[in-house]
Amino acid sequence: MVDGDDPFKTIDATVIRPRPGAGKRGVSDPLGARPFAMPLPVASSVPEVEREGLAIGLNPLVQAASPLLRLAGHARGVLSSVDIPDLRRQALEDFRVFEERARAAGVAHEVVLAARYVLCATVDEAVMSGPGGSQSEWSQHPLLVALHREAWGGEKFFEILERISRDPARHL
Repeated sequence: MVDGDDPFKTIDATVIRPRPGAGKRGVSDPLGARPFAMPLPVASSVPEVEREGLAIGLNPLVQAASPLLRLAGHARGVLSSVDIPDLRRQALEDFRVFEERARAAGVAHEVVLAARYVLCATVDEAVMSGPGGSQSEWSQHPLLVALHREAWGGEKFFEILERISRDPARHL
C-alpha cells in the first residue's frame, strides 16, 4: 500500500510520547488509599428481608452459604464498627440456616459438613485478620471450636479442599 492510499494517514499527525510519572502528584501509600466504595455492611447488620434476597448462586450449596460468604467477604473492612459478640451469634445462626437449607435441597450430609468446616475456617480467618479481630472475643471462641471442636483449621482446611477438588461435581 502506498502512503497516498492510506485513508487514516493525516498530513498533520500528532505524536504522543508517554512520560512515566509525569502526571503523578505525591501518592505516599497506594495501599492506604481510600477504597473506591464504602464496604458493604456485614451479615448481622443487613435486614432479614435483604439477607433473604442474597440467596443467589449456581447451586443449592452456594445459595445456602451466601450470607456466610458475604460475611467473610466484608468482615475485614467493617469489624471496628461491629459488636463482635452479636456478629458471632449471627454467624452461628447463619450456619444453622445454612445446614438446614443445604439439607433441604438434598445436599449430602458429608458435603454439608465439609462445606461447613471450610466456611467456618474462612469466616474465622476473615474476622480475626480484621481490625482488632485477633484481640477480640472471637479469637477466644472461634467458629471452628463451636461447630467442629477444633481450634485451628490450618492443614485440615487444605486437605478438605484437595478432597473436594477430586470430585467437584459433587461438592460444587
